[in-house]
Amino acid sequence: MLSFTTGELAAVETFSDNNSILTQGFQQSWDFGTYITEHPITDFSFGICPNPSDGQFYLLTDSNLDLQMTATVSNLLGEIIEQKKIARQSKISVEWIDISQLPAGTYILSLQVKEMNTSHENIFNHKITIVK
Repeated sequence: MLSFTTGELAAVETFSDNNSILTQGFQQSWDFGTYITEHPITDFSFGICPNPSDGQFYLLTDSNLDLQMTATVSNLLGEIIEQKKIARQSKISVEWIDISQLPAGTYILSLQVKEMNTSHENIFNHKITIVK
């Protein structure tokens, strides 16, 4: 058995015998792991430029796959500011996005990507910084 505790004192007594273990501490029922998910679509990449910007920027996507894409711009509270469906016309697609009416700050661009004829869907996030 492997377990861990969080918020435990530095000196903790543990008592054990052949059949049982008694320990003092705060056992957590969930995992505090951090990880980075590998890019699930190998033939897809995207970016925005310029960033930081005045709120006017390009969303560039690069893929040979037949994709449905939706770009959503939201504030840091998760409120949706703008949403735009993107149709891929060629291997490299460029979409103009204008959120210059927003005040200076940090926003999140979420790109929802779904391969045609599949049920698999991915969401990618990118931070946008508007400087005025």
